[in-house]
Amino acid sequence: MIDLDYDEVEEHASELRGTLGVLTGPISDIESVLTEAGVMVLVRPLGTRGPDGMYVRRERLAVALLNGNTYLPRFRFTGAHELGHHFYGSAGALDRDVYKPANLEEKRANAFAACFMVPRSTLSRAANAREDIPPERALALANEFGVSYQTMVYRLHNCHLLKGGATKRDELLGARSARFNDALRDRRVSKQEALPLDYVNRAIDAYGQQLVSLDRLAELLFMDEIQVKKLLTQAQLLHEEDQ
Repeated sequence: MIDLDYDEVEEHASELRGTLGVLTGPISDIESVLTEAGVMVLVRPLGTRGPDGMYVRRERLAVALLNGNTYLPRFRFTGAHELGHHFYGSAGALDRDVYKPANLEEKRANAFAACFMVPRSTLSRAANAREDIPPERALALANEFGVSYQTMVYRLHNCHLLKGGATKRDELLGARSARFNDALRDRRVSKQEALPLDYVNRAIDAYGQQLVSLDRLAELLFMDEIQVKKLLTQAQLLHEEDQ
């Protein structure tokens, strides 16, 4: 892949929305969307300076780890970013800062996330390209779609909905200040969340079918390998070669 075909990425995001039955409006629950797409979701408090997320794929097992300490727009965008990795068949990725893609694969996942969270057709109906869009309107649109102000400004520009093009984009980005408060900033995890039962069962089933190794199972369950081995022994599920 030499360069990104953004129109193609837009089509892929629209295609997946159709497959998942979320054709147009804002995505309020990115975790449910990932689950519906066949990705097991794990939310953990990784700290405000921790990585935004991670995507892990092992044959038929796909897992997205999301940092629950990030505010809601970033949390949702990261989930959509990991969904992009899943859609394009990534072998795995650690996303330390989802807003700073380091390579073409990460840029593609970001483009996919933006297109998926803010469909061009829906945004075009909400924003009139013939009218000037002040910062307050851009912020209102960001809150309506559940994305950050910055993401919305870039999306408006990429969808050719800003009078003045890149100049207007930069003007809007420069206007972003502390006086603009995102309405959806309160997605926080104050303590370690329990792993979903379905996640645990599917991870153990993957081990039982020898799709993942013992050490990989320990990583997926965020447990010490010795603890996992003890639990599997008690349940009589430990493979002979792991004893």
